[in-house]
Amino acid sequence: MNKPTGESWNYFQAQRWAAEYLKERGLDPQTPEFILKMIHDWNTTTLLMHNRDRMPSEEAVRFRRAIERVADHEPPQYVVGKAPFYQKARLRNWSSGCWTRCRKISRCVCWIWELAVA
Repeated sequence: MNKPTGESWNYFQAQRWAAEYLKERGLDPQTPEFILKMIHDWNTTTLLMHNRDRMPSEEAVRFRRAIERVADHEPPQYVVGKAPFYQKARLRNWSSGCWTRCRKISRCVCWIWELAVA
């Protein structure tokens, strides 16, 4: 599938392009769905409701860059900066690499982790 221009993409087309792009490289074709859900804080139903909506051109550029980063074997959780854990999003503390739900907890967890590793 050709890479559509950002102006012509709806969310469904963007996911189809990205899934095929990643699949050709031997990567998980479900990653585009994950990225959109995490970026927008959507669940599966909400994503499906937006499938036919036009993706803003700025978002299409960011989405394409995110997919290219994943294609370069960067974990999608790092690309979007958060990861689900027991149905709750975890934020990444970039300075220490810890994944937590809020910054205060992040500092505490990272401090404990540094003590344990040291």
